Amino acid sequence: AFGLTAVGLCYSRGTRNTQEGEKYLREAVAAWEAIRKESPDDINAMLGVAHARHWLGSLFLDTKQQEEAEAELREALALRLQVDAEHPQHVDLRSDLAHNKAYLAIVLRRTARQNEAEKLIRDAIVVREELVGEDPNVYEHHRRLGALHAELCECLLSMGRLDEAVAALRGRIDLQHKLGADFPK
Repeated sequence: AFGLTAVGLCYSRGTRNTQEGEKYLREAVAAWEAIRKESPDDINAMLGVAHARHWLGSLFLDTKQQEEAEAELREALALRLQVDAEHPQHVDLRSDLAHNKAYLAIVLRRTARQNEAEKLIRDAIVVREELVGEDPNVYEHHRRLGALHAELCECLLSMGRLDEAVAALRGRIDLQHKLGADFPK
């Protein structure tokens, strides 16, 4: 199941062969679901399903299939929230939740549901800020926090809230300057 997800990502992200990527990601979802059926309490199986669905949703997002993207991303988020409720100590889950919310927010913004998108983005920003505060040496937390500020800017612009959008963009610029200073290479 891990391998199918990885191959699906290679096709969809690496080669932009979305048909092959979709095929492998659907197979990954099916494989993870089979593992989950055999071991319903296995959080790794639940997270495997969520991971495969997240990337399948991302593929649909890239190919402008908004309904399909939303369905996959909502399912992935629901699974991750369930694991979080049952196992809040899981190490990588907060980052995955923030990532999932950011992707779902893009779908919602593109389908004229900016209020819901804004809430998800702001939730994800809070998580990313916590992660940066807890471990400031992780480049990826900083990078994704900057991307969230850019997405917030897009969302606010689409709602006609120019002053707030400019503030979000300034937040991104400040983060980019800090990122360049803290991680020069």
